Amino acid sequence: MCIKHADTCFMHIFLRGQRTGLQICLQPDYACGMGIYMKWLIRIAAWIPAIVMAVMIGSFSGQDGNESQGLSNRVAECIVLTVEKVNIVSPEDDYERQRMIEDLQFPIRKCAHMTEYAVFTCFVLIGFYACGQRGAMLYVMGLAVTFLYASSDEIHQLFIPGRSGQFTDVLIDTSGGLAAILVVLAAAARIRKHNDTNT
Repeated sequence: MCIKHADTCFMHIFLRGQRTGLQICLQPDYACGMGIYMKWLIRIAAWIPAIVMAVMIGSFSGQDGNESQGLSNRVAECIVLTVEKVNIVSPEDDYERQRMIEDLQFPIRKCAHMTEYAVFTCFVLIGFYACGQRGAMLYVMGLAVTFLYASSDEIHQLFIPGRSGQFTDVLIDTSGGLAAILVVLAAAARIRKHNDTNT
């Protein structure tokens, strides 16, 4: 708020009530100087998590086939050894244990991709929200960005040795973003219901 408008804002708050008065004071006509720069800084900062997440996803996609498979193999091996220790499964021999590890690699990779894109979508929603986007269009734009980035990521993998780009993977990644949106919508509905109950 500009200092020259401070007395007017206080008058609005006094005459119209705190909430209405503050809404008037925060209108563009009352924003000037550092306030405008701060508003844009907040909008830019809100996109940083999405950009960082996009870079992380791109770096994982930049791994060659052997490196990517080795990572999922280590995760699968850790899971099998853990459930074996707590007697959930009991492989008869090393061959069966290795087969279980290999069977787990595919779902582990896909679940990891869905989780990455779920987090990415949440960060994209934060960015659009900070820019003033609201309502259904917020979620449509968030999912659209997720789909486009997932598509570009699969194209990127076409140029990585031992990797391939599949449209089914685009749909799997996008479904992770859709799942995140559904969780956000459910949480928002629950919060609104809680607030309505308390009012």
